[in-house]
Amino acid sequence: MTMDDESKRLAHMFARTKKQLFVAFYSHSMRKQICSVLLSAHIRFCLLTGIDASLLHSLHNNGNCTIIDLKDDVSRIKPYILPHAESMLDKSDAAPSVDNDDAVIWYRVHNCDPYIGMYDLFYLDAVLLHKLILSDFILNDKYIIPIFSARPTYRLSNSSVFQNRAAMIILGDGIGDFFILLPLLRRLIRRLEQNGRQIFLLLAENCLVKSIINCFFPSIRYVYVPDWHHLSLYHRWCLLSGLFADVFNLQLNGTTSRHFANHMHAYEIFKKQTGIHEPIDFDEVASWFRHVITTSTQTSEKRRINSLMEGQEDFIALQVWTGPLDKDNPRAADPHMAYELCRLCQHAGYRLANTTPYPTGRYTLPGCIQTDGLSLMGALYLVSHARMFMGIDSCMGHAASLLGIGSVTLWSRYQSPLEIYAQNLFISFRPLRNNISIVPDPPDTPIDASLVFDVVNKMMHKKIPLCDSMTYEDSQKKQGVFYSVRVKQ
Repeated sequence: MTMDDESKRLAHMFARTKKQLFVAFYSHSMRKQICSVLLSAHIRFCLLTGIDASLLHSLHNNGNCTIIDLKDDVSRIKPYILPHAESMLDKSDAAPSVDNDDAVIWYRVHNCDPYIGMYDLFYLDAVLLHKLILSDFILNDKYIIPIFSARPTYRLSNSSVFQNRAAMIILGDGIGDFFILLPLLRRLIRRLEQNGRQIFLLLAENCLVKSIINCFFPSIRYVYVPDWHHLSLYHRWCLLSGLFADVFNLQLNGTTSRHFANHMHAYEIFKKQTGIHEPIDFDEVASWFRHVITTSTQTSEKRRINSLMEGQEDFIALQVWTGPLDKDNPRAADPHMAYELCRLCQHAGYRLANTTPYPTGRYTLPGCIQTDGLSLMGALYLVSHARMFMGIDSCMGHAASLLGIGSVTLWSRYQSPLEIYAQNLFISFRPLRNNISIVPDPPDTPIDASLVFDVVNKMMHKKIPLCDSMTYEDSQKKQGVFYSVRVKQ
């Protein structure tokens, strides 16, 4: 099932799901408090202003809409944001009269599937844009919140924090994608700063990159939305508002990529999205990347890593797992293959250092130095001191690429150097340089550990040439690609 198919399925389920629309009016001075209460309750909402009587009655005539007048009492909203708020509603045949024209609107979805609830903002968008205009955004703490107005002339841009001179950069996807983007993002931010732009970077609250991105760009203002599903919606809202001098949507999900980019490397797609086409000095990027990692890693973690790896200057960094430890991951390495590979490396005298945790009981890796408990930046610091990297398609391989360290990528049945899994998209996420890729053939078979060891051994002795850059066409030509072919019995 493609991402588009999944989105349609969830949207259809949302349309059929029991839900309640709430509109709460309040005095303007309460705006910050209202936002804080709703955010703490994990309610996704939009703000309204300049609401007239006709719109009020139009909303009320919608059979599942409850209108509340909070007046000057924030606590009056609390019963309506409980999980079963509909059981407490005091329904009336007539729309209540309200004293204010500032309001907040939200859906409550009563369904056990959290993914369905993510579509509440999309339905609010459909309701509001038919009746209102998007007039502004406000920043409440770290969150960006849209404001819709019933008055065509009601624009807050003159007092807006964005002031038509701001640039909004929207990031999505994973940490590995961020590392692919990083050289271009650095160049883009420099260009925007030279043009006098105040830069805002929009991320999802649950985005893993947020734990490290400030280390690379400390001068940027970071703002958040509750979930990455909403980033495309906020992208459209940013464009509609007319409040930004520049808007960059730097996501690589299937929905955005499918329309203009196929048979391309992710880096080439990012070049299109950023408008940066001049050559990048990757050696200079590597030096900067290493400096950021070194200065941003906590002293205690550096001491631990330096102690563990003392006398192991030629160690190999290893990653066999990605994602949560309690869920199966299609990119994870086969446990038996990982065991045999580690055994072969140990027998040859190579030391391996684990860069990420993996499920205990699933992997037993002989000769592998365990570094559980490291932060993401600590794991990057470990990789930066490795002789080479070996592991699955994940973030640490892309970090090695940025650092100029040779890497061996072990692809899975769902991915290859040319194709993203489960998307029917031919987009390459192969590390940008100094990479050897090993692909199972047929795809549903484990990779041969002896083949991987042979490649690693030759790379350690500089018997395999590595390329300074890697394009989609290079992978098509099987440059630096080895196939682990199952021998028929």
